[in-house]
Amino acid sequence: MASGFIEHPLVYELNARCWLRALTARHGRRIELGDVPEEEFDSWRRLGFTHIWMMGVWTTGPRSRDVFLRQPDTAGRLKVILPDWREEDVAGSPYAIAAYRVPDSLGADAGLRAFREQLHRHDLGLLLDFVPNHVGLDHPWLQEHPDWFIRAGRRVPGTFPVPTREGETWIAHGKDPNFPPWIDTAQLDYRLPAVRAATIEQLQIVATMCDGVRCDMAMLLLNDVFEQNWEGFPRSSPTSDSEFWANAIAAARRPGFLFLAEAYWDLEARLQSLGFDFTYEKRVLD
Repeated sequence: MASGFIEHPLVYELNARCWLRALTARHGRRIELGDVPEEEFDSWRRLGFTHIWMMGVWTTGPRSRDVFLRQPDTAGRLKVILPDWREEDVAGSPYAIAAYRVPDSLGADAGLRAFREQLHRHDLGLLLDFVPNHVGLDHPWLQEHPDWFIRAGRRVPGTFPVPTREGETWIAHGKDPNFPPWIDTAQLDYRLPAVRAATIEQLQIVATMCDGVRCDMAMLLLNDVFEQNWEGFPRSSPTSDSEFWANAIAAARRPGFLFLAEAYWDLEARLQSLGFDFTYEKRVLD
């Protein structure tokens, strides 16, 4: 793929799990990311796409999945969508990430590398998700660094207990301030320099695996938005004067690499001013 910046990229989003399952059914053999038939790539090029956004390639975990399945309304909602659904059909949210690794069921990291190489041979780029605001309940940081998360001294709505060496702490689920918390996630505290540094390091690793990132709920990490969202929870560090995204994008930027932001509340231009190449036009999307 050409390394120069594409002024008008045309992105095709694929749900990795569903798409590979459909390919497997169509071809009568198991297909993973590393052995996608050539005609798929030829079709994308004929249609004029420049990038494939392979949504949902990262590892999720059983705890996040089980929390979703145990909700009282889960079975009823799923039955409306898929009347013959079974529990084994539910893989868990692709945005409750346990690790930025590709699971074996999709072809592992080696399969993703092979898929990207095929894309490049067809002059296509690969976009992957980056979800910085929160992690899934199976993420190792919850055990290794419970102090990296938004915490409460006692049980309050939207939190869950995590044992620590000192006893127990209550960690907040990730949330958009206008909706109930995402119960399969844990909210990172971006007031902490250690969290910002660790997330930027993770972004740099992800950026070596693709040609651009689609950044989930990017506006939630803006300093003022984050402060307003979590003002009722205690802090152990003052908020940085600099914006996270300006530092993160500068650290991971390379020629031709695309930064796409999911953005609400008319914050698109502001995120672009911090380094994003493109943002959703949310009103049009809705």
